[in-house]
Amino acid sequence: MQLGWSSLIPPSIRSRLRLATLALLAASSVASGCRNQAKLEIIDRQASPDTAFDAVLARENGDAISPDGYVVYIIPHRAELPPIDHHVLAAYHVDSLRVGWAGPNVLDITFLHATIAHFENTWTDNRPQSPNRTIEIRLRPLDPNTSLRTGIHYGR
Repeated sequence: MQLGWSSLIPPSIRSRLRLATLALLAASSVASGCRNQAKLEIIDRQASPDTAFDAVLARENGDAISPDGYVVYIIPHRAELPPIDHHVLAAYHVDSLRVGWAGPNVLDITFLHATIAHFENTWTDNRPQSPNRTIEIRLRPLDPNTSLRTGIHYGR
């Protein structure tokens, strides 16, 4: 008869270890499931003047330790949203964020206050039907004095 290591642990402690292990597995699967199922809520979708592209403003709901995140995409007209990491802007602590086309190849992003986490000032469409068409993206804060919201701790 061969004894395993678990036979060395008293039954009452083995039972508690099993429960603790199951609780950890359940908690980790719930947490990873929440991250993988992040849903974006489309706030605004503006077609370019030539209706070739859409600028899409979307919100990702934050959790207990992070604020709501806002992202801007440029996509072909009426197309579905691409993966979450294909945005041209990501921002937090946002007030009055808007997207609007200044021309067929120029997108303006206006805001009163925002913490900009990611920004790209150009976007290029590499599809065969519109090869290398580039859109210029411009940030336009509405307040000439500051774009940061007061009362927010921005340190790490």
